[in-house]
Amino acid sequence: MSEETGLIEWASNTIPMKSLIVESRTKDIITYHKLVAKEGNQRKRVDLYKKYILNSSYTLPPQFYSNFNHSFPIPHHQIKARENYSKSMAVMSMVGSIIGLGDRHLENILLNTKDGNIVHIDFDMLFWKGEILPVPETVPFRLTTNMIDCFGPQAENGLFLDMCTVVLKTLRHNQSVIISLTDSMLQNPFIDWANNESSASQIPEKPIPRFKRILSGIDKLGRVVSERSQAEQLINDAKSVDNLGSMFQGWLPYI
Repeated sequence: MSEETGLIEWASNTIPMKSLIVESRTKDIITYHKLVAKEGNQRKRVDLYKKYILNSSYTLPPQFYSNFNHSFPIPHHQIKARENYSKSMAVMSMVGSIIGLGDRHLENILLNTKDGNIVHIDFDMLFWKGEILPVPETVPFRLTTNMIDCFGPQAENGLFLDMCTVVLKTLRHNQSVIISLTDSMLQNPFIDWANNESSASQIPEKPIPRFKRILSGIDKLGRVVSERSQAEQLINDAKSVDNLGSMFQGWLPYI
């Protein structure tokens, strides 16, 4: 909620995604950090990212699915866990993009090792505050190669996309309730946003108008699009090499 107030809940049977993916990638991470750490120009950061990915893709294959399978060795449990993973990823990806949830690095996304569901933690970076960081966040949610690795043969175009569409339909149907609750949150003095006018003034678009626009299905060109088209655009934005290359190196956009 802010740096001084918050709620704590124990997330049982969970493990950070970072521990499932990053442990064997220390050398690659150091190499990438050295490559981009001192580069402040966004365009040059993107170019360096593309160069690194093109040169390293054969040494950086996704490995999350392999580690995921170790948690669910029984075949039918594995299938159900992968379904839970895809559905929970879709829910949090769409909801997160609607409320402007940022800071989705690999320690803020957990895997439930009992059922395969994804659990998100640390919701301080709400309402697109990530857009005013020293290195602005440019993706609507985390959908890197490792996150896609567990979706199955159709990757992000299968169950994940179908569920994203369902979630957006549900959110649109309940937009009046969502906007009302969000407006109440923004007026709450315990919420960091309410006490930080300078931060709020730097956001290109105020939260409530932005909620209304997104929940109405209005795209960047001002067109009203279907839920599926909206989901596809958000997925494309999350996968965009230009967007990922612009992210802070500690977010590990290549993993």
